[in-house]
Amino acid sequence: MGMWTRLLSLCSLAAVIQTAAWAQTDDARALLLRVRNNVTATVEKLPKYMCSLTVDRAQYAPDPIHPLSCDGLLGQQRKGQYKPRLAETDRLKLDVAIAASDEIYSWVGEDRFDDRDLFLDLVRQGAFQTGGFSIFLASIFRGDAAIFSYDGNTVMDGRTLAEFGFAVPRERSNYRFGNRQQHVITGYYGSFFVDPKTGDLVRLVIRTKELPADTGACEAATTLDYGRVRLHDAEFLLPREAQLDILNTNGSAMRNRTVYSSCHEFLGESKMNFDEPAAQSATVAPAEASAPSQLKLPSALPFKLLFTQPIDTATAAAGDRIKAKLASAIRDASSQAVLVPEGSDVTARIVRLEHFPVPPSSVKMLVKLETVSVGGSPLPLTATMNLAPLPRADVSLSGLKQRIPLGSLDALDDPQIGVFEFPDARMNFVVKRGLESNWTTADHR
Repeated sequence: MGMWTRLLSLCSLAAVIQTAAWAQTDDARALLLRVRNNVTATVEKLPKYMCSLTVDRAQYAPDPIHPLSCDGLLGQQRKGQYKPRLAETDRLKLDVAIAASDEIYSWVGEDRFDDRDLFLDLVRQGAFQTGGFSIFLASIFRGDAAIFSYDGNTVMDGRTLAEFGFAVPRERSNYRFGNRQQHVITGYYGSFFVDPKTGDLVRLVIRTKELPADTGACEAATTLDYGRVRLHDAEFLLPREAQLDILNTNGSAMRNRTVYSSCHEFLGESKMNFDEPAAQSATVAPAEASAPSQLKLPSALPFKLLFTQPIDTATAAAGDRIKAKLASAIRDASSQAVLVPEGSDVTARIVRLEHFPVPPSSVKMLVKLETVSVGGSPLPLTATMNLAPLPRADVSLSGLKQRIPLGSLDALDDPQIGVFEFPDARMNFVVKRGLESNWTTADHR
């Protein structure tokens, strides 16, 4: 083969490669537009609907020997070399109502939504992320905030998917990291994986860019798996599962795994109010429901409570209701007349259930009373749990001659929360039916 022939062959090969690259670029652009159209169709046409969430949360204590820099921590984490010790787990069950860019939450099955309750009453501690339904999709795929790249094909769960990268700079971002009182706006980047046959989004991975040192965190990473869900008479792209990972600068870590279920549209029998909360809570309730006449119990009336069902702490979660009954009547303080008879049904709700696996292992369950049945109608029951008496101190400390029971910080923060601690309990620990506790009626907070 002569020199000119070789040169012509090389030029022809380069032209073929360049043509293939142009074709691949055009295909990638066309697929990205299909993805955007599918996502936009969901974001713009999504009706008001509700889903149930089960959130398994884990907190990890830092490895005693770990790199001091976030770069070192993240590098070891992504290689699977950094393995902090599991310190605590808990589970939440919530309902979420979604409309446009709003998400409001309640305990599962409660049919009452109050946006203020998410962090003030429902999820007081630990990590929790909002925005997984349509806010991220709208931020990335609508407008011009994100810059995209095509990163080739990848095989995931036996499927060949197209992988795209994206980045949203801080000045165009609405990603808030922190809490309501203190938060920062951060840029973010990540990848998404697409079925090239349908143009459907399969997985979205979002990572925060460098967080300020005063947040105490190196990175928050969110992975959302999507699928099509039929709501009424149409299909929409909704999350099926999500995972949130937060790596802190001290080496500790948090992981939340959320499973979405029972998503359904709100039809004529229900109503939602997504207005800014005022003095009255925004609610969702059946139109035919009517509140029973109210019985206001005086405060400071003692009574004994008996749980009438076992509680399997391996499967129970914050948000679960508990059945109980009065083991003693609630009586008027002066006349001793029976206001609520012994044996009356009581409902309570688990507001937190934590497992501490590190020896000595233990389980901590926080409970709040909700209703008592009077004349066949469930009426609100507000009460505080009595603290067990502490033994008299043998030695005077700064003039204090007797221990004063204060309880846990949870009870101090909300005295209507009863705290049950079970030392030496394991993950499969079952609270047996018949657990007794002493309570006192209280004014509603």
